[in-house]
Amino acid sequence: MLALAQAVLLGPFAVILRYIFDTVIPAGHLQRLALIGGALLLLNPFSNGLQLWLRHVSSGRPKIVGRHAVRLIIANDNSRQTLSRIGR
Repeated sequence: MLALAQAVLLGPFAVILRYIFDTVIPAGHLQRLALIGGALLLLNPFSNGLQLWLRHVSSGRPKIVGRHAVRLIIANDNSRQTLSRIGR
């Protein structure tokens, strides 16, 4: 849900940048360019804050993934030891 909110917040950046380069700059609207640039600068901290909050909320999950990763590493190591014994 939070990742979707971040995507919705970041999605308009591409559209706005396209509008700036295709319309505003060729027309020479410097005031509009400054206004849009200011809006983009204000949206950026909200996006970064949402990203940090999303990391904080999901910080308990890597431990679960970590346990599974450790099991896979141990299983892989055991299979390597078995194969090295067979090759002798």
